[in-house]
Amino acid sequence: MIGYTTVGTSDIARAKQFYCDLFESKGAKLLIDSGRIAMIGTGGGTPMISVCEPYNKEAPTPGNGVMVAFTADSKEEVDAFYAKAIALGAA
Repeated sequence: MIGYTTVGTSDIARAKQFYCDLFESKGAKLLIDSGRIAMIGTGGGTPMISVCEPYNKEAPTPGNGVMVAFTADSKEEVDAFYAKAIALGAA
């Protein structure tokens, strides 16, 4: 089970809002916000996503072969999350 996944960002405010909005239907909210890193989840030991500005102040870049998976209860829920992510500006 995934405890958390951290994704780099150059716009922490926008990333926090995006993931809070995306996962609100799962009951997720901002759990920890320490400035350059924020953790979004439901608490209670369930998986969460963290967003952070890179410590070295360099541009965030994706890793080679990185995959992040979130649970869903149905194909319809997956489709709804995808549509919402696109509507929120995902590419």
